[in-house]
Amino acid sequence: MHDREQHEQLEFLSEPVRSPPLSRLLSRRPPKNPGVYLMGDATNKVIYVGQSKNLRQRLQSYREPAKGQRNKKLSRLLSEVRSVTWEI
Repeated sequence: MHDREQHEQLEFLSEPVRSPPLSRLLSRRPPKNPGVYLMGDATNKVIYVGQSKNLRQRLQSYREPAKGQRNKKLSRLLSEVRSVTWEI
């Protein structure tokens, strides 16, 4: 394999995997009830568990964070999320 081909292949492998937009993950509208939500990764492993008095409002806040609210830790978490489920 030529050096150029190897370099292009490495660049492709280092590109971040894009998660589906949260709007698509939340296509079933969460209820306004209190409850627990679980975020899963590509292997269906739960990577975050949260609770809220209003699930719809809380999950909506991940889709549209307030200005300056998205830090590196939250951005990394959201980039890994592939599923969102909730229980009332």
